[in-house]
Amino acid sequence: MYRYSIVILVLLASFFGGCSIKSVKPQDTSVKQYKYEDKYTLFALMYNQEGQYEKALKYYEILYKNTKKKEYLKEILMLSIRLQDYDTLGKYSKVALKDFPNDDFFKRVQIQYYIFKKDFKEASRLSIELTNRYKTEKNYEFAGYAFLTMKKYSLALKYFERA
Repeated sequence: MYRYSIVILVLLASFFGGCSIKSVKPQDTSVKQYKYEDKYTLFALMYNQEGQYEKALKYYEILYKNTKKKEYLKEILMLSIRLQDYDTLGKYSKVALKDFPNDDFFKRVQIQYYIFKKDFKEASRLSIELTNRYKTEKNYEFAGYAFLTMKKYSLALKYFERA
């Protein structure tokens, strides 16, 4: 009898103790940082799908300015490359490296920007830094391409073989 009362007491204690523990609530994602975010995102996606990249770019710029979300910054950079708008690409690739310094996607975009501007020395420096930090196929390809454009074929071959 004594054993059963201890078991019942332990079960009741664990039941009431478990119910009284404060649970952690997840963050409310329904609250928007920018009240026009959904609307402008739809406009940007629509213009992008229709091939009106300049208009889509403007909406993504507004969205990034007001939310600071990485996804919008990536879209700005990709559209800048597609439009060959090197001024916008340079401006936002510097912003990207400042706001997200450890993201290798943004470093690759910065390397592309330097290649477009024919600053191959800076492009090769960044690509070597990137391959030393993250040894991935894409990073070796970017380094190889940077050296290829500088006509340093032996170094380019070295990096392409690693990829």
